[in-house]
Amino acid sequence: MANNLQIASAAYIVMHLLTKKKQSSIKKRRWWTTQIFRSRQIYNGTSMIRDLNFHTDSGQFENFARMSQEDFEHLVSLLTPIIAKQTTHFREPIPVNERLAVTLRFLATGESYTSL
Repeated sequence: MANNLQIASAAYIVMHLLTKKKQSSIKKRRWWTTQIFRSRQIYNGTSMIRDLNFHTDSGQFENFARMSQEDFEHLVSLLTPIIAKQTTHFREPIPVNERLAVTLRFLATGESYTSL
């Protein structure tokens, strides 16, 4: 009787450990967007461009984009049908004016992509 109890207890412990090991080996699902991309709405290129547009007399926008605001808006209107992305359930796309501003800044300054 005691021998059967020991065998049953050992079998229970082995089954419990195997079940626990299987549960711990299941990985937690990860989202394919990182925290920096999810918090993009706090301060992004759109708010920066809006701030630059707000100070029109100081010439900050022309210094940033190396073109006038009218030329920038004209270029955005030309490029929007070509490079605009659709909004999905997973994330909001980067607006055309942000993408264009970063591209122009990259081409104008020659800075590295990560510093932009």
